[in-house]
Amino acid sequence: MVGGINSLLSSYYTQANSQVNSTSQIYDYKAAQQQTKQWVEEYKANNTQVQALKKDSADFLQQYTGSMNTLATAANKLAGGGVDKLLTGRDGQVTDETIKATVDAAQKMVDAHNSSVKLLNDNADRGAGVVNQLARMVGDPAASAGMAMVGMKMNDDGTLALDIEKMTAALKSETPGDTDLFADIIGEVADSVQKDARAGLNTSAGSLIGNDVAKMQSIRDNDPIRSFAQSMRGGGAYAFNNQAAVGILMNLTA
Repeated sequence: MVGGINSLLSSYYTQANSQVNSTSQIYDYKAAQQQTKQWVEEYKANNTQVQALKKDSADFLQQYTGSMNTLATAANKLAGGGVDKLLTGRDGQVTDETIKATVDAAQKMVDAHNSSVKLLNDNADRGAGVVNQLARMVGDPAASAGMAMVGMKMNDDGTLALDIEKMTAALKSETPGDTDLFADIIGEVADSVQKDARAGLNTSAGSLIGNDVAKMQSIRDNDPIRSFAQSMRGGGAYAFNNQAAVGILMNLTA
């Protein structure tokens, strides 16, 4: 009689997705506990990865926003007629002091641009938004020939270079119209950089860290406890309860 019950239970246990063979197998509580322990450890490890990635992504977004704001502020000093205001000063005269102020402002803009390009290069794998912003910023902000006249150029790596002495000499030119021309070139560069910074600030966070978000989701999807919980939906929980119940009955009849 007991043998017949065991045979029936063994068959039912197998149908309930257990690992019981066609003869019989006592429900292994220790193995189940060990499996659960392993799942918990994997869950903790996965959760640690997700939390670290969240923090890293948040830190990047903060750095990115700060970098774009710094770039926009630096460009604003020279864009939209700002060069003329700096160069002519309060009394409308170009002096060594106003020239220095203009060149200093140009250097700050160049430094901010280069810092932003480095940040984008270092984080290009985070999302399409970073790649797009980098592509936007590494293009010439003005005609290279004109930039060369005021001591500026775009390097092959997308960074800007400024020859302070050459820009200073250009702005000191006594040839009629030259100063206005050079000021316009600097202003054109600043307008372009300002536009890039604003576009960067309008880029969504989701676009900037889209790959990071995908990584976090992938880690969650591979979580054994999450997978187990999903399997319990529908008939899974019923099957699992049957497995446990049948296992207990098999123990009692062994």
